[in-house]
Amino acid sequence: MIVTSKGAGPAFGRGWLRALLEFPAGHGSPAQAKLEWLVKLRWGALILAFLFAGPAYALGFLPRDNLPIFIGIVACTGLFNLLTQLLLPTKAGAISEGLLALQMVLDLFVMVALLRLMGGLSNPVAVLFYLHVVLGGLLLQRGRSWVFLLSLHGALLWLQAANLSFPINEQNAAFILLPHGMVLLFWHCTHFLGQHLDHQHGRL
Repeated sequence: MIVTSKGAGPAFGRGWLRALLEFPAGHGSPAQAKLEWLVKLRWGALILAFLFAGPAYALGFLPRDNLPIFIGIVACTGLFNLLTQLLLPTKAGAISEGLLALQMVLDLFVMVALLRLMGGLSNPVAVLFYLHVVLGGLLLQRGRSWVFLLSLHGALLWLQAANLSFPINEQNAAFILLPHGMVLLFWHCTHFLGQHLDHQHGRL
């Protein structure tokens, strides 16, 4: 007879989440640690994408015609993440901030494409877009972070275009400006925190 612990399921879930969110330690290069963490978070996001695909399809957020494209994008992103993990350099200083920024921008393109297939910002999964804003502000520093911020606003405009009606009135203007204000607020808060953490890392 197999005996299972009553709390084994929740304990496994908490352990998996803790392992996913744990930031890699012991690296001489902050960029390398950040990229390793990004790879782990990307695996979590891909799993969530597959889990949300069924409910999104059933509720009408993901049209049937878009389902193969959705699966293809998620599968290609998974292959890209696997290659990134396998080819990740282990030598200290081998990973630059530019490579990290490129990975973040590619993630942004993938996320925006998936959200556009699922109806734009009207989809509940759009909260992942704002989580990406937080990650970008936290992980990217200096000029690259500002470039990423501009990319976020451009991506947001493209998502908004899916549900935008003309002519622009006060209600449409609020629909356009409020998400951009949220992006700016989230980015500034996490960017300040990221600068502080990098400064503390440099003092160690």
